[in-house]
Amino acid sequence: MKDESITEKIEILISENIRLKNRNAELLKQLGITKSWTGIRESILIPKLKERYGVEGHCLYSAIATKIGDIVKENIGVAKFTEINESNYEYAKELAIALVDTFCKFEWPHLKKLKIGWNKF
Repeated sequence: MKDESITEKIEILISENIRLKNRNAELLKQLGITKSWTGIRESILIPKLKERYGVEGHCLYSAIATKIGDIVKENIGVAKFTEINESNYEYAKELAIALVDTFCKFEWPHLKKLKIGWNKF
């Protein structure tokens, strides 16, 4: 009886997890459509970093995307990420892509060391 109850709960959690993953993917696509820094960051930069360096390390990818964003802000002359909008979006996107592509040409020794540590747990 208890095993059936646990099994049912696990099945419910698995189906809920699948539903949430699908919803998350849907929202991520919508972010890519918006002409904002968040759209650039979440639909272009972080996926490129994941593709190049692997799935582990999302917090580091986020930090790199923020640093790239700081360079983009400085270049286009805005103070906040929210000031990246339809009027400067294309330029900001092109610059961010160029920066992340340049970054991805290099190995990331620090990340390799961290991954070794993460895999020990």
